[in-house]
Amino acid sequence: MNLTKYKGYAGKILRVDLTSRTFGVEPLPDEFAEKFLGGEGIGAKILWDELGPGVDPLSPNNKLIFTLGPLTGAQCPSVSRTVATTKSPLTNTLTRSFAGGHFSHELKRAGYDGIIFEGKSDAPVYVWIKDDKVEIKDAGFLWGMSTGDTQKFVKNYTDQEAQVACIGPGGENLVKFASIISGMGVFGRGGVGTVMGSKNLKAIVVRGTKEPELADPSGYAGAVRKVYGSYASQKAFADNWRTYGTSGTVNILEPHGNWPTRNFQSGVFPESRDTLYREHWRKSVKKDVACAVCPVTCKKIAFTGSEGPFAGITSEGLEYETIWAFGALCGNNDLKAVAAADRLCDELGVDTISTGNVIGFAMELYQKRVITSKDTEGLHLDWGNTEAMVAMIKKIVYKKGLGAVLAEGVAKAAEIFKNGSERYAMHVKGLELPGYDPRGQFGMGLNYATANRGGCHCSGYTTFVEVTGPVNPYTAEGKGELIFKIQNDAALRNSAVLCTFGEWITRAHLPELLKTETGLDYTKEDLSKMGERIFNLERAFNVREGFSRADDTLPARLLEEPLKEGKSKDHVVKLEAMLEDYYRVRGWDQRTGVPTKSKLEELGLGDVADELDGVGKLPA
Repeated sequence: MNLTKYKGYAGKILRVDLTSRTFGVEPLPDEFAEKFLGGEGIGAKILWDELGPGVDPLSPNNKLIFTLGPLTGAQCPSVSRTVATTKSPLTNTLTRSFAGGHFSHELKRAGYDGIIFEGKSDAPVYVWIKDDKVEIKDAGFLWGMSTGDTQKFVKNYTDQEAQVACIGPGGENLVKFASIISGMGVFGRGGVGTVMGSKNLKAIVVRGTKEPELADPSGYAGAVRKVYGSYASQKAFADNWRTYGTSGTVNILEPHGNWPTRNFQSGVFPESRDTLYREHWRKSVKKDVACAVCPVTCKKIAFTGSEGPFAGITSEGLEYETIWAFGALCGNNDLKAVAAADRLCDELGVDTISTGNVIGFAMELYQKRVITSKDTEGLHLDWGNTEAMVAMIKKIVYKKGLGAVLAEGVAKAAEIFKNGSERYAMHVKGLELPGYDPRGQFGMGLNYATANRGGCHCSGYTTFVEVTGPVNPYTAEGKGELIFKIQNDAALRNSAVLCTFGEWITRAHLPELLKTETGLDYTKEDLSKMGERIFNLERAFNVREGFSRADDTLPARLLEEPLKEGKSKDHVVKLEAMLEDYYRVRGWDQRTGVPTKSKLEELGLGDVADELDGVGKLPA
């Protein structure tokens, strides 16, 4: 039974208390749908409401929240992602991570818009959900298993048609950037898998058989036909994603001179042009795979072949970020080594972006003699040493030697190493940076500095407007307005859970899709305001945790060291000028970077303003 007046939604939230091993079902408040839509927005709202300031992210008091979008579960393409929201053990900010695949559709069809996990089990467990039946079962026999084996084994004990989200040894060992794996989907960033591991929750298994109710079935069918028609009319663009997935970004950024190489020491990596560019990578792809109800087969299964030290490896993915993190960032141009690193990270359950970053960081420390082979237990962390790079992943996951330090993330590791190593730690608010050097696209730098989960490209992706689009990437002028719009749009997209690779099609039809499926009647302007509301709520969460303008910064290297070669040569990020403009456009206090009372009230967040005022965080 739907417990909200809006169709499309399941109308129910499942709450699981792992301490008492009990669960309950709660109605989805109508306000959640009306003001926060779904996905990222509802996850942020729950975390704001239920988690007071100062909670240790790895304590039982933290929450791990999985949320879906209103369109998930029906026949609309490009809405298959699930959002995991929590307080990050890596950054102490609100974090949310996204995974595509089939898990979201299964959970919606089981009758839920989300799950809230709280408490901590006294022993490893997994949660088995089949429609209205929920069981909390022993997972001692799964503890220590890889994510691949876990998914296979747990299906044997439940249902072969079920979908599974699980952690590997990375989450069990509380590596601060552990991921959650679901099929070919990865909740990668911010340590969501670490929080899952801290709760002794090994896996979530879901099987659903219910069809979502639609407000206007015939109208919805017509809206979906329009979406598919848009894919057909833009076939060339769609085919690019189908063929190359995200890997084509290599071909965009390396020639532009802002492909972070050797831990952001350079922006070009000529050695990669015959090995890591998309046309070379494509040769290793054996199968193209799509998420649920999607015509864009952007996921890839690649094989390393039968020769060389990394032969015989099948890798599910090789997304752009992974090619970069274990390629240029570590001075490596061997695609097979990238595939080996990717597979190991997925099987052990750690984020490829952060893992590549901490290894690239260690390689620079090795280059600068801050650490030596004595610290690495004989591993020679020279740039491009692929065997050492791959070996270090296991050391990190199992916290062996140097790996135990790197498992804390680059910010904490730099505090431990000292001796100037802080300058080589490429992060914002503790979150390791992704594969875009903002010295070649200033807007991305402003986004990194102000994104709510730290150094995040997904919050304000600017490559297609700054690098391949009409906006000058090397100017501060107008970037406040640009990032304001892109960040709000991303918050909305992630709340509707539109896939990044298909949202350029689906987004145009979003008001009609929402009205015919749910009954929610929004204009495009209403939806844009919703994105702004969600972004401000997340900012308020971080403010309540003690973050302010002082934290809206970038690594010194990006502000002080110009790139020395390539098209982006001689540039550093002009951050302060962009910040002034950004705070003005956002309507935030210029001195503190905190949303003002009037701005929060304008967005329907008066209660949030009152709470910030009550804890002394609201600007006068």
